[in-house]
Amino acid sequence: ADTLDPAKGSHSTDYTRHYLFYSGLTQLDGSLTPQPALAEEIRHEKAQLWTFTLRKGARFHDGSPLTPADVVYSLTRHKNPAIASKVKTVAEQFAEVKASGPNQVQVRLATPNADLPVVLGTYHFHIVKAGTTDFNAGIGTGPYKLKEFKPGVRSVAVRNENYWKPN
Repeated sequence: ADTLDPAKGSHSTDYTRHYLFYSGLTQLDGSLTPQPALAEEIRHEKAQLWTFTLRKGARFHDGSPLTPADVVYSLTRHKNPAIASKVKTVAEQFAEVKASGPNQVQVRLATPNADLPVVLGTYHFHIVKAGTTDFNAGIGTGPYKLKEFKPGVRSVAVRNENYWKPN
């Protein structure tokens, strides 16, 4: 059941792998308070319309830059029943997810939710490249790159020299 697809992770080794290879718009600190990650700025209007300004210079392991299209794809794919996302019911609150500028994404919720940054800090909502359907390469923006993945056997990672987060 091991997977590199953040939408389908269901146990602790998936959780660990997803934090190695991917990043979210936010991340939870030691007190579970959301902190900016791939989103360097977060604004909201009445906790219902959220605007995320993406971090400049964040790149996927293959060298391609993080774009609003990647975020839109990553968040909306959870609503597709064919994906079998473990957080489909949570994602149902996303009434609309769209690029609102060259480096911004807006998320309009069906009802206000002040905890959206906490929700987006969980590993299921990590950002993947737009259009990704095959997760065997583990292409993300995380601190490590996938070297080898044998489900149920082992995972080998190497340092991502171009990780967006300062040391």
